Amino acid sequence: MPPSVINPNWTRPSGSGAGAPHRPNPDWWTGPKPGEPGAELDGTGRLNVLPAPRMDTLSATQMRRYFANGWILGECLFAALADEEAFYLRPYHGLRHPLIFYYGHGAVFYINKLRQSGVLDRGINPQFEALFEMGVDEMSWDDLSQSRSDWPSVAEVQAYRREVYACIDAHVESLVASGYRSNGGPDASPLRALMMACEHERIHLETSAVLVRELPCQHLRRPAAFPAFQPRACDTALESDRSSWTAIPAQTLRFGQLHGDGWFRWDNEYGQREQAVAAFELGNNLLSNAEFADFVAADGYTRPEFWSAEGWNWREQRNAHQPSFWLRADSSREAAYLLRTLFEFAELPRSWPVEVNYHEAQAYCAWRSARAGQKLELPTEAQLRAAYRWMAQGQAPDHGSSAPYAGSPVSSGLRDLSGNLWQWCADSFAPLDQPRRDPLYPEFSVPAYDQAHQVLLGGSFLSTGRYASFDTRNYFRPHFVQHAGIRLVHN
Repeated sequence: MPPSVINPNWTRPSGSGAGAPHRPNPDWWTGPKPGEPGAELDGTGRLNVLPAPRMDTLSATQMRRYFANGWILGECLFAALADEEAFYLRPYHGLRHPLIFYYGHGAVFYINKLRQSGVLDRGINPQFEALFEMGVDEMSWDDLSQSRSDWPSVAEVQAYRREVYACIDAHVESLVASGYRSNGGPDASPLRALMMACEHERIHLETSAVLVRELPCQHLRRPAAFPAFQPRACDTALESDRSSWTAIPAQTLRFGQLHGDGWFRWDNEYGQREQAVAAFELGNNLLSNAEFADFVAADGYTRPEFWSAEGWNWREQRNAHQPSFWLRADSSREAAYLLRTLFEFAELPRSWPVEVNYHEAQAYCAWRSARAGQKLELPTEAQLRAAYRWMAQGQAPDHGSSAPYAGSPVSSGLRDLSGNLWQWCADSFAPLDQPRRDPLYPEFSVPAYDQAHQVLLGGSFLSTGRYASFDTRNYFRPHFVQHAGIRLVHN
């Protein structure tokens, strides 16, 4: 029997979530402790998230705080794992390593990049620096990872992390003093190596959070310093406004970065693209759970005419009948679902944006187009960028989950162009014109220029650092479930 899209590790929840907020033992932290520089708390006891600093005006104090901030954000998330077993549970889909890998991966990346840039002449633990070096990017939904079973203990990885933090912290001042270099593109300077490792760690905050969200709740406890789940607006419907549109005028769009500008940038941001964008209308809102529930109720998951061939194969292999983070609450009630957030289950908030993979997004567009009698599609990268440039920049919501529309800032009718969920684009991921090779990380983007990855823009509720910038070009294979949603366009 094909596996269900519902995580088989989930048990039907007896309560709403992960219990009272958890404050880890002080020995848990391998770097800063909550309240220390870089790990400052706000008035509610939650960790502050620091914005990415510029490299051309950076002080040692700024760099040390930014490094510490990313480090403790990751450790705060891992503090949610209530027992050692949770670190080793294999993801039900086989597309990722268990969480023990990600607990070690970020620390290893710091050491390996500083070795590449010439700062360190040796590592700390060569075995770990090989074991935790490379993650997983499966080519297809049926090419599942056979994850190893001989991972080191949590205590061993924790001890390694403690050594790495002390090593990096000891080098911060000299790395900043080495200075920012602008050679017209990405370089292999020591300072850029450190900033790359900081940004890489923030990327994997999102990766790890998806895996945490797929764990059974009994293995989790909400960290006290993590943003709180806010069910206060779960019933906010905005039914009359959810399908409104904003007209975006025709324009010639130019994006990309030809030269270094003081910010850290990933390789795929270098280059340039100039494109004429015809006038179009963009949905004001990300597609809601309520709207996607109509597709589910109309048997959209069992009608192959709405799916691509690859998407239908994925749906059948996964036996998918609803989004991956939905759980049918009561088999006797056709449309009763729960939503799995990071640490809890909640009654499905109808006004929140739905989180789906690219195959599901495309199938919804085809179904909605047939019902509406007009072509409705996912926006291209250029269209989303044109809309973002045209309107005033939004702000990321302060939530530990995606947010209802009513809680999000509004500008020119468009909501959540950034900072709520990543948004799937119709484009396959491809380099800009005049791309730059990254000497520190040549394998970051180039393998994904394969017509098998889709562009995502806008960041999610967990995006921090440069990933919270609309300049960032994220990419995933179409079968991956991330914190990503749907925005519709018609031309």
